[in-house]
Amino acid sequence: MTYLIKTMEHNFKMTAFGTSFDDFNDWEGNAKKTASLKEEITATGKLSALTALSDGQSYQINYVLNGKA
Repeated sequence: MTYLIKTMEHNFKMTAFGTSFDDFNDWEGNAKKTASLKEEITATGKLSALTALSDGQSYQINYVLNGKA
């Protein structure tokens, strides 16, 4: 896997979406949950609307908030 460090402009905007996972080690279940959310927000046009406000790309971010992935 190749990683890249990139310097962004001060006004950089990104589109990210996510869902919480009950079991971080349930890889198959978490992938299905993420795919379901992406399908829903794509079908409703929400992802397109958010992406239009950002740099035109969307990102999947893994983050722990309040002890939940």
